[in-house]
Amino acid sequence: MNEKLLRKLAEKERTKFGDLRFTDKEPALAELVAAGLVVETKEGRTRLFALTAEGRERAGAPPAAPAAAKDDERLARIEAALARIEEAISRLTPTVGAHGDLKAAILGVVKALDEARRYGGLVPLPQLRQTLRAGGVTATDAQVNTALEELERDFIVDLSIAQSPTTVAEPAAGIDRPGRGLVYYVVRRRA
Repeated sequence: MNEKLLRKLAEKERTKFGDLRFTDKEPALAELVAAGLVVETKEGRTRLFALTAEGRERAGAPPAAPAAAKDDERLARIEAALARIEEAISRLTPTVGAHGDLKAAILGVVKALDEARRYGGLVPLPQLRQTLRAGGVTATDAQVNTALEELERDFIVDLSIAQSPTTVAEPAAGIDRPGRGLVYYVVRRRA
């Protein structure tokens, strides 16, 4: 029984007690732990069992991968995912230099977000601000607000209020206008 249990434990790095479908597994596991072939750990209430180096050798399993190699592999996957995210953001955001035109950047981001996320024309201001910042636009919220208001006065965009300001995700990212309400969406007018 102990040999079968060792082979089962060799299938995974760590195995939950409940995943071991053996009769009389409790005394067998206690015996393997006492012999130094298995190590028991706990995560909350879950009991986990793993083979020691001697246990892996006795079970005929290959040596466990070093933790550093696993960490390096995990870090490489995270860095690859981050690179994909940064590339997607750069495709959404037009490039704006230090003297770039903020209004043009806003219009480009509104168009890109609407197309990419299918907002149906109503682009939330928090998403606009976040994408502008991710694209390297260093304008303050007040400067973005001023540019949006100028675009609205020029009939290039419409600024829409939130019908229920208490239910929006980030009310502080909107523009609070007394008598008008919480401006929370920007809509690009069709030419």
